[in-house]
Amino acid sequence: MLSSFIIVSSDTAATTTNPSVRFVGTEILFENTTVSVKVVTEADGKILPMLCIEAKRDCSEIDGATVDGVLRATESMLERETKFATLWELSVCPVPSTSCVFHCLRWAMSNKRNLDTFNMRMAIMLPSSSSTFTTILKNVLIAFGPKCSIRTTVDLDDAMSFLRVRA
Repeated sequence: MLSSFIIVSSDTAATTTNPSVRFVGTEILFENTTVSVKVVTEADGKILPMLCIEAKRDCSEIDGATVDGVLRATESMLERETKFATLWELSVCPVPSTSCVFHCLRWAMSNKRNLDTFNMRMAIMLPSSSSTFTTILKNVLIAFGPKCSIRTTVDLDDAMSFLRVRA
């Protein structure tokens, strides 16, 4: 999970498995028992801020309130009008309901201009054993048609390497 890769405390800078990248800040935009949405910034500002959306280990269901919280958090990132990268850490996420999928897709379509302008890269960590989840995600991405480069993977190191884009 992401928390084992990016270690952040209020007192010290965080590091990843790549010692040349030091993260200094984490701002929690939304958190509940199933999902956490954070902005992670790198020490010297050379790497784009990263919007991290992480399903937690005990995530058994994604409800409408959780989806709304994630979307509000993402909107707050877009309102900053600054470029960023996104990590969806969904490796433990259950298959979402149809209503949640369509709610997210409608939101993305209504925010497409800003998403295409500010979201430079997206890595999506998928469950390794859910072809249903992967199919749903691919169909949503086809319907939305984001401009940014996207990598889907089951490997966190691969996702983080892909997201390390110079600001």
